[in-house]
Amino acid sequence: MSITTAFRFALAAATVGATLCAAATAAHAKPRRLVVLEFDGPRADADAGRQTVLSMLGEDYDVVATKRWADARAQRGHNQHGAQTFSKAAKDSGVDAVVEGWVQDEGSYKMLSVLVRDAHTGSEIDQVSVKLGKNGITDAGTLKLRTELDDLLDWVQPGVEVPELPSYSSRDLERLSRGSTSTRASHQADDEVADDHTAEGTDDEALDPPRRARRTSTASRAGIGRPSSVAVDGRDLDADADAGGGTGAAITHDAAAAADADADGDDGATSRKQARVRTAAATGDNEALVPLFGENSVETDTILGAPAKHVPVQTPRFIIEGGAYYSSRTLSVENENNDAQQYQGVGSKGVSFKVAAYPFPHQTIDGVVSGLGFSGEVWKSPASTVSVTTDAGVVENHFDYGGWDAAAHYRQPLSSMLTIDGEAGYGQEHYTFENDIQLDVPDTSYRSFHAGGELDLAITEHATVGVGAKYHYVVDSGDLMSTQWYGPGTTSGVTLDGNFSIPLPRRLFVKGDFAYRRYSTTFDSQDVGAESALSAHDSTVAATVHMGIAF
Repeated sequence: MSITTAFRFALAAATVGATLCAAATAAHAKPRRLVVLEFDGPRADADAGRQTVLSMLGEDYDVVATKRWADARAQRGHNQHGAQTFSKAAKDSGVDAVVEGWVQDEGSYKMLSVLVRDAHTGSEIDQVSVKLGKNGITDAGTLKLRTELDDLLDWVQPGVEVPELPSYSSRDLERLSRGSTSTRASHQADDEVADDHTAEGTDDEALDPPRRARRTSTASRAGIGRPSSVAVDGRDLDADADAGGGTGAAITHDAAAAADADADGDDGATSRKQARVRTAAATGDNEALVPLFGENSVETDTILGAPAKHVPVQTPRFIIEGGAYYSSRTLSVENENNDAQQYQGVGSKGVSFKVAAYPFPHQTIDGVVSGLGFSGEVWKSPASTVSVTTDAGVVENHFDYGGWDAAAHYRQPLSSMLTIDGEAGYGQEHYTFENDIQLDVPDTSYRSFHAGGELDLAITEHATVGVGAKYHYVVDSGDLMSTQWYGPGTTSGVTLDGNFSIPLPRRLFVKGDFAYRRYSTTFDSQDVGAESALSAHDSTVAATVHMGIAF
């Protein structure tokens, strides 16, 4: 070999080596571009948290406009599904990583969580959570967020696309779920995976122990760093595993076993039909895999990925509740001789039903009931009695107690824990005795306009306590102000109430309410009515327990 030929050979080898080194460096480089989506949670806190993340990531990464990513997803969403949508959208927009976030109220404090997702596969890398202080994120929280986000973004490989993978038929999926793959293929896949891990051990050993442990933990959650060189139908799956962010590697073992099983016992037509299981990230058909493997099986966790730690839910717009109540009424009348009939502490029990609608909440996702709303309530005591002492002894007499109320509301969150509700409405409350009752007490039927408000405090994420008050402008009192009783006068009323709400699963809740209502009447003249009276006070104390649903 001449010197010139040797020199050319050395130069070519150096060029190839430099190219390979550059490619390896690029494979582990930080993502060039990322998008930070709108954060969920209380609007002010969510916007502040997103701005903090944008500020810290904007120094080292190229942040793409949210609209650019959303348009790319929408354009590809018409004819693509699952990871195909992510892959195509990532290619169109040039995005390598998607950053999501939300703020949750934990009662005495708030928690900001930030999740990093591979834009090419849609798979979750991991998430970071920091506690918020009174003035937002603290310096220590900012440092933790910056450090851990950089670490997570290191695992996003720029420019990787998800390959098109063939699908198993339903018969093949059922056979895989029954574990009918060959033992020989399983051992082969395990041995080859072990060899690959051994070959890659040098890189891990070069890391310091804490970083190596963190890298192993993060990679296992993200599905990275588990390549396999098993071939199925003449195709090497190594590239598929790497390109798919590790998801392909998670299913290679079963795919290779199924292929070998075909080679052992099936004919050529069946063998040609066989292919790897398309992962949930590649198809989006999670529902088809869950019935086969079960929601909590190892296969489901591997193929579908770990469930999201935060699932945004729609803000409730409608509330339906019903239950029982118990009340006690006292009607006291004052006159000059102080000899008027008194009606004190008579109890009644019945049922009540209430509906409410707030169709336009301020925050459509992960919010509280808010905005303009309407409510209606009815209550009825169908079988209550009062004991009356007569010459013949004690007699039980029935009475009819009930009413209804309709109101317009406006609920405004004052903070993440405090909400105020203003209302105005109209209602009726009646108290009617049997015709032959031997009791010197008039029937009443209060019709009134009212206005008031309620203040609700969130003591946990969904449990609340509240207090409220209403003023009643009474337009009619029934027989109380007729000339057959005490004559004309002026009546007004007030209601004070307190309540608590305890959440149950599936958006159900239990609500308790305690209310005190008092109507006060001043009569114009004692000489106008058949009975002499200066004033009357009609008060009711009621306790209500409801079961309801908010949706």
